[in-house]
Amino acid sequence: MGTDEEIDKEFNSVCRTIWGYTLDDFDDDRIAKEDHDWLDELTARRAYRYAAEKGYDLGDYVNGEMVSDWWGFVWMILAEDRGLLTPERSMTNGY
Repeated sequence: MGTDEEIDKEFNSVCRTIWGYTLDDFDDDRIAKEDHDWLDELTARRAYRYAAEKGYDLGDYVNGEMVSDWWGFVWMILAEDRGLLTPERSMTNGY
């Protein structure tokens, strides 16, 4: 396991590869309060199920668990589902 900085760098690299964006590219105020509440109450089991419903797999098959930053990945999946992963909605474009 690496330092927090190394883990964040790797997480951002994976997000950029999958979606072209990272969590840093968006203001989390763009997610509705109901979604924030849902994320706050999210369990690993519900996260895994939600991701699978959206076509993503949060399994870490090397370690036989879930990926360590499953919550962050679910945030990205939710942002994609809500239409926030577009150039027009990116903070890099003033949003």
